[in-house]
Amino acid sequence: MTREEVLNIVGICVCMARVDLEFSQDEKHLLHELCKNINVSDKEKAQIKNISGSLSEMVHRVKEEDSKKTLVELLSQVAVTDGFVDDVEENLLVKVMSHCGVDSSTHPYFGDDGLIDAEVVSEDHNNVMDRLKEWASSHPPA
Repeated sequence: MTREEVLNIVGICVCMARVDLEFSQDEKHLLHELCKNINVSDKEKAQIKNISGSLSEMVHRVKEEDSKKTLVELLSQVAVTDGFVDDVEENLLVKVMSHCGVDSSTHPYFGDDGLIDAEVVSEDHNNVMDRLKEWASSHPPA
């Protein structure tokens, strides 16, 4: 993953947090934790706010396979963090996964019914954040 891809992923996560027209405190807290774990500088926060293009264009910028995996994991984290996965959140997640070539029928975050399993996602939270902290230690802010 490149630093640029990760900042783009954070921008996509902000879109996910707002897609249901409700930006909850839990979602804000998760995004703050994410930014802290990857050491987002003030300059990079401004970059994230100024990422241009449609959501589709932002997703197209995620090229590397590990970046796509991270995108799906983080979008899932955002979707479940407030305790309720709205249909519009799940639809966005499925569309992003489709674009990234990730099949929900084989992804561990999804149940046999094809729906996101909030418990599995929540249980994986620390693993995702720890992996990002480790990544950030070798990819400092510009």
